[in-house]
Amino acid sequence: MVIEVGAFLPLLTALSLLISIGSFIHSVLTARAKGNSAKLETLEKNVDGIDRRMLKVEAEIKQLPGKDELNRLELSLTKLDGAVSATGQIVSRVSMTVDRIDNYLRKRGEGA
Repeated sequence: MVIEVGAFLPLLTALSLLISIGSFIHSVLTARAKGNSAKLETLEKNVDGIDRRMLKVEAEIKQLPGKDELNRLELSLTKLDGAVSATGQIVSRVSMTVDRIDNYLRKRGEGA
């Protein structure tokens, strides 16, 4: 029994063509995957950096005073403003009294 190569030649040609097309498609997909993996690594690094920054911001926000603390601070400042105003009036009266005493002593000293 003799096998003729001519009978299998169209089949071998078609098989060779299919293998070369498959190799081309595989190389294209692999090249895209390599480029995508590099981009994906870059994006993962960016996301990690953003996560760290967000954790810092959240920690700082937790330390900030809330609405109740700010309200108490505003009330305290209002009380302090009233106290300073009252103290200013008292100091003004004391200043006038000191001026009167000073004037009295000066006039008394001139007359002696």
